Amino acid sequence: MAHNLVVYFQYKKDKILNYLFVMLIILLFSGITGAFWDITYHALNEVDNFFQPAHLVIYSSLFLVFLVGVIITIICPKNFCLL
Repeated sequence: MAHNLVVYFQYKKDKILNYLFVMLIILLFSGITGAFWDITYHALNEVDNFFQPAHLVIYSSLFLVFLVGVIITIICPKNFCLL
């Protein structure tokens, strides 16, 4: 019985890690998209501030990439949990 629980929780952990890695890739692409949007915005508009929408996309995606990386590190601290 205990062995079945260990196998079950290992399966759940692997599934959560897969979702987190997919989320990490999506967040990285959203940050790159925000950077391209920011370049276009700067080419078209002179005025710029800290809370411009393209900047917010970049800042939020970088923060979420950091957060997901910390969660992955907490879930799997040994040898970066090679899948």
